[in-house]
Amino acid sequence: MNYLTAKKILKYPIVTSFSKTRFRNAKLRKTSLIWAMNLPSGKSLDSQIESTYHMTYSGSIIKFGKPGKEAFRTRNPNKFDMTPILYEKRNGKLGRTDKGFNFFEMLKDIQIKINDDEEAGHILVAMLYRCGILADHEVKDNEFNYNPNKLVMQWLDERLEMVGEIPPSELIPMYDAIMLNDDIKLYTNPLRYQSEHLEPYGPRGRINTMGAIFAICAPESLLSRVELASLLITGRGTPRIFSKSYDYGRPIISKMTGGIIDNHNNQMKLA
Repeated sequence: MNYLTAKKILKYPIVTSFSKTRFRNAKLRKTSLIWAMNLPSGKSLDSQIESTYHMTYSGSIIKFGKPGKEAFRTRNPNKFDMTPILYEKRNGKLGRTDKGFNFFEMLKDIQIKINDDEEAGHILVAMLYRCGILADHEVKDNEFNYNPNKLVMQWLDERLEMVGEIPPSELIPMYDAIMLNDDIKLYTNPLRYQSEHLEPYGPRGRINTMGAIFAICAPESLLSRVELASLLITGRGTPRIFSKSYDYGRPIISKMTGGIIDNHNNQMKLA
């Protein structure tokens, strides 16, 4: 596979509304939430029950461990919280990684990768955008799965071998798993989710998580630190790039993906 082939496979229009009534994958998004909420849970962090979410082409596995730490916080506990877990396949052996997967570490790894190889960076960011809009997800045998194009994942791993802390084929589904876990918080505020008149950048959940990639990892030539601060201030801590006033993130997303995610004029077809 070459870069142009990967671009053709991933071509996708900018989504201009993530609301319940207009986002074309809204039903799948709700299905994913219900599936995740119904996963079995242990009684404590020391007795988490793990459920498989995704297996990479190389045999690494992403699982969810329940309950997560937010289930035990004093203020506004989230009983549906989960811990995304990576089991790495290395030299024929499968082992749980001791790497951390907080937002700082993951965003730093993404930034390192996209700065190292511009073309691979376009593909990597496009894959992460597709995670946010559930373009590579399906329900099979009553299981919700992330099912990306394997050839694209292999190409990314080859182009970004030894760049950053974790191969793209593992980093991308781990970030996707965090997006899903963040989406679960929608159900802690059902009135917001059930509204039929949400703004394009809401409900938050995975939209907030995805927005961080484009806002924080964007080169300063696309988004100055002053403009980023403005987006954070107007969004009260959330990168507000998916708002109508910011053209749904198109100025950043299109350039960061080399035009893979664009096609802005055909948005009415998504309704």
